[in-house]
Amino acid sequence: MRQAGIQVLTHTLRLPDEQQAQALRWLAFSRNTVNTVLRSLWPHLDEFSGGKHQAWKQVLSLVAAPHQNGSRQWRCEAETAGRILRAQAARKAAFETVRPLLSEGLIRPGSGQYPARKDRRALLQSVSDLRGHSGDEAGKAGLWLNVLEQACNYYLANGHFPVDYFEMQAVPLLKVGLLAFAADDGPKKGQTYRLAFEAGRVQFRFRTPDEQGSWKWGQAAEMRLPEATQALLSKSVPAAPQLRELVRADGTSLAVLDLVFEVASAPVPELKDCQRVLSFDWGVRTLLTVAVVDIQGAQLSRPLFFDTGGFDGKQARLRRQIDQLKARCDGLPEKQPERVRLQHEIDLCWEAYTRRNKALAHLAANFLLIVAGLYGCQVIAGEWLATLKSVGRGRDAQGRWRNWRNNTQLRSAITRVLEYKCKLAGKVLRLEYPRGTSHTCPHCGKPANTFRSPEHTPPCEWGAWLKCAECRWSGSRDYAAALNIGRAAVAYLTQAYSSSPKKNKCGFRMSDPELKPVSYSGSGAAQPFPPPNRTLICPQADRRTHLPEGTTFSVLGWPDLVKIHPLRPLGLRC
Repeated sequence: MRQAGIQVLTHTLRLPDEQQAQALRWLAFSRNTVNTVLRSLWPHLDEFSGGKHQAWKQVLSLVAAPHQNGSRQWRCEAETAGRILRAQAARKAAFETVRPLLSEGLIRPGSGQYPARKDRRALLQSVSDLRGHSGDEAGKAGLWLNVLEQACNYYLANGHFPVDYFEMQAVPLLKVGLLAFAADDGPKKGQTYRLAFEAGRVQFRFRTPDEQGSWKWGQAAEMRLPEATQALLSKSVPAAPQLRELVRADGTSLAVLDLVFEVASAPVPELKDCQRVLSFDWGVRTLLTVAVVDIQGAQLSRPLFFDTGGFDGKQARLRRQIDQLKARCDGLPEKQPERVRLQHEIDLCWEAYTRRNKALAHLAANFLLIVAGLYGCQVIAGEWLATLKSVGRGRDAQGRWRNWRNNTQLRSAITRVLEYKCKLAGKVLRLEYPRGTSHTCPHCGKPANTFRSPEHTPPCEWGAWLKCAECRWSGSRDYAAALNIGRAAVAYLTQAYSSSPKKNKCGFRMSDPELKPVSYSGSGAAQPFPPPNRTLICPQADRRTHLPEGTTFSVLGWPDLVKIHPLRPLGLRC
């Protein structure tokens, strides 16, 4: 087992109305100070590369305080500026790595009515080759891809690639207030802020400039902690919080407090001790397709399809409602009461949209962790997210909606939630290359065609059903992709301590000989979900309810919106 670490979790609270004006004045003052520091230290960006300790110490060693409002106030502003500079230093290092790749081959020239644009396939291939050569993990490869796309955007705007990072990236000045607090002297003697937790409530008090610019301590305000935050507080250590400004769509600002907690994460098993892998594939029609394989290459579970069709429809209807409200709003004069009312309704719709996506991200991550726990999987393997942007499709309204959904924050939100929950649960999260996974037979490893349905129809590139002409394996394309991702993860585990460390880090392709074919054992196939037995255990009533074959079970709290299909119907169509 690897040693347990610390996982940082954040809960956000809206400050009370009586503290809003004070907090926003404080954030405006701090924003100006942070921007002054950023402009001053931007030429010294390389000195922030690889920083591991408090960022404010680096800033204080390079620049003096621009005001005389207390050393602790300056320390908080220096911490905020230092974190921004460290992030930019990492991007600058990524730019130096990808600079040899910059060429006009990454740009697709314009033709007719289509302007010049980035060649995404060439971008992905360049980063894939770089990752395979250097052996870095998927997280750093995602940063390379992001910086490479920024350089291509610069080329499209200016006609040439940037010579250095500073030519491409302007000083990243704060546009809204952000103050990352440094450690202070506690809830009673803090010199900048005072934060205390007691009896399910939090008390927050801070020192801020008044309307005349004089710094004074404001009145302490108490906020009730949500039940989830109270439960987290009982098993964690509070750390320095963060104050942020949120700007609404109507231009008004709101101050929120991010409460930060340090939670002990579970020990993560060594790679040599991992015996089972839960692999999942992102789908277009179903959000997740899950399978379980072991280190010998045996498939231990039937496929599980996490179907969000009802949820997608609800979100699509909300998007159409937002578009209709925007069209009505744009036709009205500024500051007209009807326009203000419509804008408020649009804000409420977007809040609901974001809230649903957050809830679904946690639900999907919990689903993967529950199934991994039921099967005793030490590793959860999925697709490397950077390669999942939908290209070349979506000509009709339904296709455009699917592309928009696939390319927006939902998948990345699920991955972010899964990352920290895997650390808390002591699971290894592995991201594999998805290229070729949905067009390769998992049982023999040969390329296979996809079809619109299981019946004998002409093959099509994006069919939902895969048939292998070599070994006659037939199944859902997403099911095959999940198994192939599991094969790649198993090859990674078996080669973890071999003599080729670069190969171990960067992962495997479907054509690599190290990948073993999957053989179906079916051991424990009905363990998590019992459709093969045609029974459903109801824990609330402690009894068995007999259900007809083919019943679909809804996840509690999301009836008819999110469903788990243990087997997909044979009449599957695109």
